[in-house]
Amino acid sequence: MKLIVFGLLVSVCYAGSPSPSPKLAPISLFTQLQQPAPAVVMAALREEAAGILAPAGFHFEWHDLSAAGKVGTSVELAVVIFHGACDVPNMIPGGSDSIRALGYTNVTNGEILPFITVDCEKTQSFLASALSRVPVTQRERIFGRALGRILAHELFHVFAKTQRHAHAGLTKESYTVEDLVGEDLVVEESDFDLLRSSPAYLVLSQPRP
Repeated sequence: MKLIVFGLLVSVCYAGSPSPSPKLAPISLFTQLQQPAPAVVMAALREEAAGILAPAGFHFEWHDLSAAGKVGTSVELAVVIFHGACDVPNMIPGGSDSIRALGYTNVTNGEILPFITVDCEKTQSFLASALSRVPVTQRERIFGRALGRILAHELFHVFAKTQRHAHAGLTKESYTVEDLVGEDLVVEESDFDLLRSSPAYLVLSQPRP
């Protein structure tokens, strides 16, 4: 499924009080960058994606895909490819009215596969006008945070095993620029419920040696 955006924030707000979750095994995320990215961008990306899904009990161990052979057995995993340059050079405002797929998860014969692509260059173009109005010292953090939201959206599809979209919040199909660069993103409690009832959650919650 594709995360389609059109049209102009991001700590996370919850539409309910998240239920307590048991301690789950970590999910291994194997990432591949087509080009080196600033440390600030990647740190903000990881913090945002992890923070969004933490109330469901999900947490992650991040690995470079090239080192996958050195990582032990993973209870659950996903592979994330970051397309293009995940950086914020001189901002050239793009056409934010264009509809773009900023991220997508592979689906084959109706089965959701744990392979995600986040398109940094399309995201950069989509957010350029908004980022050009942000102080230079904050751009990398805000851009990374936006990428983290896109990634969290796709991780939801992978681990909830659903192509479902909602009308608002994390799992809505269409994001605006403001959804991605603003200070608040609503996550519905029903989204956490789907994650907690998923096969992945059951596997991750099993006792481990």
